[in-house]
Amino acid sequence: MKKVLYFDMDGTIANLYESKDWLEKIVNQEPVFTDLEEMPDWASCRRILKVLKMKFNYQIGVVTWTPMNTTTEYEAKSRAEKNMWLADHAPDIFDFVTFQTYGTPKELAIRSKHIEGVHILFDDNHEVRESWEQNFQQAFDEKNMLSVLKTLLAIELS
Repeated sequence: MKKVLYFDMDGTIANLYESKDWLEKIVNQEPVFTDLEEMPDWASCRRILKVLKMKFNYQIGVVTWTPMNTTTEYEAKSRAEKNMWLADHAPDIFDFVTFQTYGTPKELAIRSKHIEGVHILFDDNHEVRESWEQNFQQAFDEKNMLSVLKTLLAIELS
């Protein structure tokens, strides 16, 4: 059975909203994504994700939006910045990274793929989680990410 975990970036694994002047930087199309701190539980989550991936064949991906109301050029720069952040804070974790235009339903990122199995999303946006759950299975916020991953690992180990 296919088991895939999907992670949002901004506010879920990367602490965008606590970053100084983040919104102003996006509005002014300045770099903002490369210097973000990790969310508090991310280091512990990474350790569990490595085990789920290596021992239990989970696929792990990122589904993230580009900034709202920006130019194509800034979207491209944002993608590059986010990829750099992932390389620094999550090397060898993610099997794929999907960038979507802001507001695109995240479940559309995998509609064309084989959808049987387990598909769990971690996202700080309540509406995104609700939409995901209407189309797939479970979605959790960043506050429950570590406990959910611990539960998945315990299930796999049992």
